[in-house]
Amino acid sequence: MGSPDQATFLLDRKWPFRIAPIIWAAVGVGAYVIADGLDRPAQFVMAGLWVVGLGLLLHKFVRSLLGPVLAYDVLRVGRKPRQIWFRVAYAILLAILFTWVYLAWVSFNGTGRVQPKVMSKLAETFFTVYMVVQFILVCLLTPASVAGAIADEKERRTLEFLLATDLRDREILFGKLASRVGSLLLFLLAGLPILAMLQFFGGIDPDLVLAGFAATFATCLSIAAVAIASSVLSRRARDAIALCYLLLIVYVLLSGVAYALSAAPYIRDWLNFEIFGYTITSEDVGYLTVTGNPFFMVPYTMARRSMMAVDLFQALRHYLLFHALVIGVFVAWAGLRLRSIALAQQFGGAATLWSRWRRGRKTKTINVAGGTPVKRRRARSRRARPAVNEQPILWKEIFVDTGLRLGRFGQVIVLGLVLLSFVPMGLIFWFAIVDPSSYNAGSSWLSPQRWDNFRQGMNMYLRSAGTVATCLVFLAINIRGAGCISGERDRHTLDALLTTPLAARTIVWGKWWGCLLGMRWAWAWIFAMWVLTLAAGAVHPVMFVAGLASIAIYASGGAWIGIFCSLHFRTTLRSTMASIVATVFLGGGYFLIFLMCCFLPLSFASGSRNGDFDVLIDLLSSISPPVNIAWLPIEEFKDHALTLSHHDIPYVPFWLLGLGAWVGISFGLSRACVSKFRQMANRNMATPELPRRASSDV
Repeated sequence: MGSPDQATFLLDRKWPFRIAPIIWAAVGVGAYVIADGLDRPAQFVMAGLWVVGLGLLLHKFVRSLLGPVLAYDVLRVGRKPRQIWFRVAYAILLAILFTWVYLAWVSFNGTGRVQPKVMSKLAETFFTVYMVVQFILVCLLTPASVAGAIADEKERRTLEFLLATDLRDREILFGKLASRVGSLLLFLLAGLPILAMLQFFGGIDPDLVLAGFAATFATCLSIAAVAIASSVLSRRARDAIALCYLLLIVYVLLSGVAYALSAAPYIRDWLNFEIFGYTITSEDVGYLTVTGNPFFMVPYTMARRSMMAVDLFQALRHYLLFHALVIGVFVAWAGLRLRSIALAQQFGGAATLWSRWRRGRKTKTINVAGGTPVKRRRARSRRARPAVNEQPILWKEIFVDTGLRLGRFGQVIVLGLVLLSFVPMGLIFWFAIVDPSSYNAGSSWLSPQRWDNFRQGMNMYLRSAGTVATCLVFLAINIRGAGCISGERDRHTLDALLTTPLAARTIVWGKWWGCLLGMRWAWAWIFAMWVLTLAAGAVHPVMFVAGLASIAIYASGGAWIGIFCSLHFRTTLRSTMASIVATVFLGGGYFLIFLMCCFLPLSFASGSRNGDFDVLIDLLSSISPPVNIAWLPIEEFKDHALTLSHHDIPYVPFWLLGLGAWVGISFGLSRACVSKFRQMANRNMATPELPRRASSDV
């Protein structure tokens, strides 16, 4: 921290330091201009020197920007042994996978020794899998790691003490952000020694390595910026994590839909205009929206890179510019609104024009005796909470801690997502029934063929949109369950809960029912999609019942996973991260291990066939809820509809086996959660949990 005699910022000390950033920026512009005439290594050397100059110039500026919060968080996190063990385990896992792939490659080679000319293919294959794993880890762990940075302080009532110090808002925000992102990047960099070993197997294209790591780091920083903004906006850590995941998923979905619609004939003819002599087409607008989507840009760039249709670094430049804009916007907004939002959430903010107008609507003027006008506050239009019943925990979870409190911004996003999810139904009806261009041989809109097309479209809609919506609800239930016990500990209300005469089983099962029934509006959304599809004849009634029963079983398992992690981890952040990782793994993440350990090595064999893994794929798919939810909407019981991968073996026994596995998971975790809660509450099975009342007879 600086004093009045010594300026904090480097640029405020002497005038030469004010000119130095201008000179540094001018050098960067000049280097960018002359870089086109240099080869690729010279460009990277010049860029590295420019970045080193930035670090030397802004050394003390960066220290004052981050402040002492960074040093405290780095020391606090770095001293925990689990961080080191996680990095070591990640490096060992990559080493084992690489050794397994190499041995499989050698064993399936006829001579027992890999030829040097095919070594590079092995290295490139493993590098592709390595980058896929890193992207998945970044997208999965960054929101859970960063989104609780500020919201966790709010929940523990310690943010007020930070705001009461002489720390600036930027020091609190950037210190928290840098410590969380730095810890995550160190975890990802633990795999670099394994990647360096690939140089002994023929090496990898340097452009591909640099572009892959640059895109990974940009994605990590961009997601972290969205996560820190969600943390500033939310009151609780679990709400911040859910809001961050929601924003990312909504962007990925909407950007993909926007790019697909940009190629439609109607949009292509309508969205075509000129600005300053440049023609802007619908494809340009669609590409602009999808530029920051890694799930689109990576396959799009790699597919066209082999045909020399897209320059790798040109696509990388567009990707980096998009995410740099996202980082600047979200971090700047979070830094400007940190103090005002935190104080408003804790103590109530200043009355705005909207709040004063709403307060005025709740009052009415009446005339009392004597003709004196008096304003009386109207009764609230909001329905009052029902009285506490015999299940107080369930009442609290449904009517007090109801759902995920995402704020007005999150509610608008959720409402827009729900409304947009029903738009494809109207489009399917238009193109299948109403659109004149879809008439077949002049048939009317009542022709059976047109309604068959409509049913098929609705069936595909439920398999795609219904699966995505259901997975979002599962994720929300899982995050809610991960904070139901640890959140009580963070808010210092767990002791009051443990002192109640309620049984441990009643408390735990009340939390479980609250996780399911607290998302009742989300269940209404899923139920409406299935009912409308059933009314269109796109789902068989038997499969309608089977689908709803399967969704209930999977949701029950997801809630118990969250509660189990909430009981075994001290903070909401740790329990949420562990719960999300476990749910994603059980929901289909094990397919990545199957791909790397089984399918990829065995595919090296020249005699392998595509159908060798069908039975194993069906067995693994039976445990995955997204796969089963996408398979369950069956219109008619035909042979091709009742199978999945193996076209000669029906998938129904595998599906029933998977349901039994999830029932077993729910049963086992429920017993483990009740036992853990009894142990945590120091309640013995031998002693009664409900004390008897003393006799009134004296």
